[in-house]
Order: sequence, then structure tokens, then C-alpha cells
Amino acid sequence: MISRQIFYERLALCKACSEWDGVCLRGHGLQSPTGCPLRKFEPILNTDYDEDRGRTVATKLRSGCSGCGSKEVDPDALPEITWAGVVKHLAESMAEWQKSGFATVGHAEHERRYEICKGCPKFQGYYCKLCRCPCYSKTKLATEYCPLGGW
Repeated sequence: MISRQIFYERLALCKACSEWDGVCLRGHGLQSPTGCPLRKFEPILNTDYDEDRGRTVATKLRSGCSGCGSKEVDPDALPEITWAGVVKHLAESMAEWQKSGFATVGHAEHERRYEICKGCPKFQGYYCKLCRCPCYSKTKLATEYCPLGGW
């Protein structure tokens, strides 16, 4: 997983790209340390540039949980978050949300995000088994993101 600072720097670049439609249309996940397949930003953590998988992968990613069941990301291989990690993530998330002026997404975007969560195998009851966040609330916050890059 990449740092929040790098995530938001990359997100700004992605949102300005013609290959962005709420998800990278070339199949690159924002949480990945690999570089942009279009060379918009460099890789980090001793990785390489991501391959350009074309729009077919991006279409699949938009239809449900990004990476769940795909070859690109194995959600079961992601490290389990500790409760100390949950508390740290919550504190960081709330600080980012405060900095944004407590920005929330619109009703349609919230519904879209929550539907993606509900279709994910990591969704359990009302929370995400990866980050342990309550999905209904998390999907409302404009500063939050899916740990698998689904939204």
C-alpha cells in the first residue's frame, strides 16, 4: 500500500487524465506502487511501470470490486490490518476529512460506491474485512477510498 500523500498526488494526476473515469481505464490501481502505464507518474518501492491492460480490464473493475477475483490483485494476499492499524487509519482519515472541510460525496456517488462494496467478497455484514471500516459511512466521505481501488 502507498502512503496517503502519494495516493492523493497520484489521484490529482489521474483525475486530469483522459483515461480516468472514476477508475483508471488502463487498469492501474491507485493503491499500487507501480507506475502509471501511460508514464504520468513513476513507480515507487522498487517496482516498475504497470502494464497497459486496456479498457477491457477497467470495464470489469468498474462493474464490481476492483481486483476481487481478478489476476491483478489477490485480496486474500493483502496483509491483515491490526486493530492498532485500524485506529491509526481512522485518525489519519478523520484528519484528512477535517482538512477537506468535511467534504462528502453526492447521493449518486455514495450509492455507486456502496454498491461496489456490497458486491465485494471482502464485504461482511456492514464492514470491509480488509480495512475494518463501516462501508456505508466510509463511502460517504470524499477523502476516502477502497483499499482494493474499487472506488
